[in-house]
Amino acid sequence: MSNDTRTFEVATPLRHDGERYGVGDPVEMTERAARPLLEIGALREPKGGAAAASGTEEPPAEAERHARLVAAIAELDPENEAHFTKGGKPECDALATVSGIESVSAKERDAAWAEYQEQQAGGSGE
Repeated sequence: MSNDTRTFEVATPLRHDGERYGVGDPVEMTERAARPLLEIGALREPKGGAAAASGTEEPPAEAERHARLVAAIAELDPENEAHFTKGGKPECDALATVSGIESVSAKERDAAWAEYQEQQAGGSGE
């Protein structure tokens, strides 16, 4: 694997080298640094991109779905009671609406919520 820097597209909000990146933003990093983020769907190859040339595959549908849910959480309004449960978790219906995913299970919501909270605490990226 190369230590050369490449450009990737952010699939879910993340922090890298002390900077925050939103969905769709380009981010430069080594393939080594990007690999775990690609595997969990936090990064993707740029549109029209290097996937064919580098031999990497598109993230599986499940990873893409998860990334969309994590990104949707950032779009929810914490002051809107329709967006969050009394327990403080995002409402599945609100996540479905914002993400454009037809139906969101509590299990999917909980996994996306856990990752979102980790990212907010600075646990994602390098």
